[in-house]
Amino acid sequence: MVIKLLISVGIVLALTIALRIAVTIYDAKPKNLSSDYTSLQICPDTANCVCSCEERESHRVDPIGFDGDTAPAMRALLTIINAQNGSVVVTQTHNYLHVTFKSRLIGYVDDVEFLINENTKKIDVRSASRIGQGDFGANRKRVENIRNQFQASQ
Repeated sequence: MVIKLLISVGIVLALTIALRIAVTIYDAKPKNLSSDYTSLQICPDTANCVCSCEERESHRVDPIGFDGDTAPAMRALLTIINAQNGSVVVTQTHNYLHVTFKSRLIGYVDDVEFLINENTKKIDVRSASRIGQGDFGANRKRVENIRNQFQASQ
């Protein structure tokens, strides 16, 4: 009985290590991020991406509304982002933010972009997994969590 348990634990551990290695090898920065910091790309057909610029309901999330100027909105976003586990700010301009979130167990990386439009008082957001076909709703949950925290801070 103990031997079977040890073998099972060993197999799970080996599979976890192999999956982490595979994720690291295939975890290149995606090519579909904003290149000019003026608009966000729509999602691919996979179910692991949400975006406020999307028309397809399965990928659509609402933009985050804000009052005031761009600078305080960016500061509020950064405060929320920096308090979350696994977050790393990759690129920041006065109105654009690219952040990665890395999961603890496997090390999956998701790219999240924010684009602040002071004229419309909206923050467009895009959250996408780098690999795989699905995410069990993780990107949508992350965006809604950030939205709720942002609105509570206003």
